[in-house]
Amino acid sequence: MQHDVIPKSLNQPEPLRERVRTGVSMLTGVRTGAGMVVFTTMLLLIPLHARANMYDVIDEVDAFVAPPECLPMNWTAALNASEQATSFADPSLLPALGARCAIPGNELHGSFGQGRAGIVLSPMEKAAFYGPICPCRTSSAAGVEFRTCIAPLYAPTQINLQLANSTTVVVSFVSHESSPPMAPPVARLRLANDSSAGWDDLSGVSHWYQTSHSNTSNITELGGWRNSSCTGPLPGGGPRNSTVCEVRNITMHFIRFPSLEPRQKYTYQVRSGGSTRPSAWSQPYTFRAPYGHGAAAKSGGSNATRVAIYGDMGNTVGNNMENLRAGCASGTIDAVVHMGDHAYDMGNGDDYHGDAYMQAFQGVLATCPWLPVIGNHESTQGNGGDRVDASTEERYLNQTWGVIYGEDGAESETSTARTTATTSLGHLLTRSSFYGAGSHGASPSRTSQWYSLDLGLIHFVILDLDPGPPAVFSGAQAAWAAADLAAADANRVNVPWIVVTSHYPLYSATFYDEEAWGASAAWYDAEIAESERNGDGTPWSSTPHFEGCPGTATGNTETGSGANATSCATVKDVVEASIASLGALLDQYRVDVYAAGHVHSYSATWPIFGNAVAKKSYVDPHGTVHVVEGNGGVPGAHAHSKLMSCGKKNPPPIFRVCGLGMNYGRLVTTNASVLTYEHVVNADDHVMDSWSIVKTQPTVQ
Repeated sequence: MQHDVIPKSLNQPEPLRERVRTGVSMLTGVRTGAGMVVFTTMLLLIPLHARANMYDVIDEVDAFVAPPECLPMNWTAALNASEQATSFADPSLLPALGARCAIPGNELHGSFGQGRAGIVLSPMEKAAFYGPICPCRTSSAAGVEFRTCIAPLYAPTQINLQLANSTTVVVSFVSHESSPPMAPPVARLRLANDSSAGWDDLSGVSHWYQTSHSNTSNITELGGWRNSSCTGPLPGGGPRNSTVCEVRNITMHFIRFPSLEPRQKYTYQVRSGGSTRPSAWSQPYTFRAPYGHGAAAKSGGSNATRVAIYGDMGNTVGNNMENLRAGCASGTIDAVVHMGDHAYDMGNGDDYHGDAYMQAFQGVLATCPWLPVIGNHESTQGNGGDRVDASTEERYLNQTWGVIYGEDGAESETSTARTTATTSLGHLLTRSSFYGAGSHGASPSRTSQWYSLDLGLIHFVILDLDPGPPAVFSGAQAAWAAADLAAADANRVNVPWIVVTSHYPLYSATFYDEEAWGASAAWYDAEIAESERNGDGTPWSSTPHFEGCPGTATGNTETGSGANATSCATVKDVVEASIASLGALLDQYRVDVYAAGHVHSYSATWPIFGNAVAKKSYVDPHGTVHVVEGNGGVPGAHAHSKLMSCGKKNPPPIFRVCGLGMNYGRLVTTNASVLTYEHVVNADDHVMDSWSIVKTQPTVQ
């Protein structure tokens, strides 16, 4: 259920109860004095973790409090020395942490529905799946249990900055409230280095939702846990009602920061319109404004365009959040492009897992603007096996401020249409994109499914390439993309580079595996196709990685063979259709890079023109370089990074290099002559692969 919040007055009466419980308590395990963990009837040993690049989430959850039934205890008393060293990325923080809520960086598995069958999760991992946690005393003096913390009423959470255009960002955040706020959200903004400057007061828009899930969603059992919001046991171990789901109130807020001075640092705070108390403000955050346009963007030096880019990243110990946070703080990057598949899965645990993901990601995104791209884990399109249940889909059939997020991108004042969002997090991302670049970008699309903007010296085009059916890249999106690319190509004197991205790749070495080319497109489009093996080919279960059309032998490249075979779209069909439609535009408008995720590996082609290698050189390439960077931190996936051959037997000649492991990319340029791509390892942030497109003559019409 969705209601638009119409701004009325900033002086609304304060509700009597300033703090309410906004979610169920998530007791997931108990450690006894003997060091064993009791969970239902099982005894589990707490697994040890190696240090990886996920930080401890502490300041980002400072507003969270222990649930009422918890008897809080200090972390140093709850964990022995060994547990402190293995659970927290930085154990030195524990003495000052006290009994506050936190998400230990090394206790993030990422998803109950994504990983090896039979995986054993620690009590902290189980609780942290739903959000920040705290240690609580049990009836036994030596016992400890870990419970999920709660956000007080009105507290700003999940704060993130959405890029809108060269001089505008949109701050979005979430609060939990007992009724729709009667006043709009507010922010205060000022230059960071001028303490004498007064605050600029800004207001925005809010959207109120009541979550609801049915029992008809696709259920995948891995390790004894169901990937469904309303079936199976509650996280605390008790039975869940088989027909009734918990209803949660979620308010999403969006405020524009317009006319920012290029590269200046700004400090801001936000609060919901539901509370006017000083305590309702968030803590202050500082960010760097975008590059501006014209001379400001082309000045080079410290204003070089530096952007992190990757796909497929969730709340897991090996992800790249620490890399991004450190890179943005040091200036190695200035913005983030996430090419789809967020959280794994954001709807898990009645949307609590999506909340946990964005709360953890706040450590990056509250200070480093981003561009989210929607992937198959966030989309209701197509016929893949991870489509959401009817009630979730209905939740996002909505109308907001007279603009519809339609499948065809059209506006309407009276009808409703589907968005790509399927959960509260998906909706937060699509709404942010709409209020950001979808409304204020280089060529406003009026939809969050596809949009563009100029970011420094790079024109970014974000597309929805879900293969359907029906195929999404057609009609209004294709027409908009052609017009946008034509305008961008004509503007290269000001913005010399063009990067197009969507979640789905046009070229991947995985496609050329014998078992893949004839596999069912529905299988390729779904979550389960990603989940069946890790990066080195070892199966997670007995189910093969690809499936043919119904009635065919699994992995059979001849679709439709077999006595009971039925015809269906194959991977070959959808990839070739995408190349024929989008590939022609990339050629026509001389797009420099096409980047995607979905396939959980790394690859970079030689320049491609007309579906063939233009030349095996990046100097004056006369074609588009296709990059797959699809493992920013997939839970349970192959973490060790390496470069390798691009095929099992005969590597396709279009690829320069392939690789495995949890990584991210960096696009760096200071002028119209050189654009560099760096393939960076999450574990230690070293550059494993690097290549540069060099133009001896500028690309101008």
